Amino acid sequence: MAETENIGKMAELVSENLLSFFKWETIALFNSNFECLKPSEHAKSIKAESHTHPVDVVFHYLDPYTNKRVLFNTDLKSYKEGSITESNVRTALKSLAKTIECARMSKEWQKRFANFSEPTDIRALLFTYNHDGQFDRNFYDRFFIKKNQILVINEL
Repeated sequence: MAETENIGKMAELVSENLLSFFKWETIALFNSNFECLKPSEHAKSIKAESHTHPVDVVFHYLDPYTNKRVLFNTDLKSYKEGSITESNVRTALKSLAKTIECARMSKEWQKRFANFSEPTDIRALLFTYNHDGQFDRNFYDRFFIKKNQILVINEL
């Protein structure tokens, strides 16, 4: 259990160190959940009456062009080399899309994370960390294919 916790903590530290370089800040409320507003659509069980969405961390910065506070509801994933698969990333992206759909409507999410004087723009960020250091290929090669020299995104 402690080993898994330490691997997850590495993703937190790496993401925070990397994104602080770009002057992004974090909201000091980590690893929380908020109530899903569409449990019949978002929950794995069709009969689910309640469902929550995870918030690993929220990064933010003030966009100088729009004068909006851009908030990234971030899903931190820490994978070993063999786990960085199209299927795992697709699943994470689908879950994150559902999370953002609710975050944009959720008073609970906005009260916790979007308490700024300027208007906000809520976005998603999937941060994938390879904790064993064995992934030595281009990450995007797993998800993009070239057709007649035009870059096409594989359907997620």
